Amino acid sequence: MRLKKLIAAIAVAGLVGLASKAWAATTDSMTVTVSVGGSLDILIDTTGDKSYEFGIVGVGLTTVSTRTIRVRNDSASLTEDWQLNCSTFATSGTGVDWNITTSLPSSNEFRMSAMLNPAQQAPGHADWDYLDNLTAYQNMNITTFGSGAEGANTNGDDVPASNTRDIWFKLETPSSSSDNDVKSITVTVQAASAGTF
Repeated sequence: MRLKKLIAAIAVAGLVGLASKAWAATTDSMTVTVSVGGSLDILIDTTGDKSYEFGIVGVGLTTVSTRTIRVRNDSASLTEDWQLNCSTFATSGTGVDWNITTSLPSSNEFRMSAMLNPAQQAPGHADWDYLDNLTAYQNMNITTFGSGAEGANTNGDDVPASNTRDIWFKLETPSSSSDNDVKSITVTVQAASAGTF
């Protein structure tokens, strides 16, 4: 009988020992990575010919574009942040270039503003923001060039793949001009990685 009790006690102790080893655990971890295929891509003026002509405008006047310049996130899969840049109005002939300003334009100066909005807005609308060629690329977020909440179709922050936005331009002409040559400006929209601003 003692032998049976001894064997039973050894068996129970063995099972307890096995159970405690089964519950004792160690951990280890690993890193799993993935990247989204595709690249940043942008398409400007999907509704026109990649140009806009204000036409003949007098000096000291303000005019707003009469049609939108539609911009599309042409990436297959990436969300983008958009930025805007511009140059000085260069003359097409022998005349004088117009220089961009963020102040009220004087002789041979102009002020250009932009806004992302589905519809044309009045010149006095509060969401027009000046283009500034001294500030490399300006963010098109809810406070600059935007007219609505983040993620809405009224700003260039976190624009999903294949989505579009409409850019409108407001031009304020010089107080006087040295000539009547045609002037042209280059406006560039840059696609940056989401989270840039």
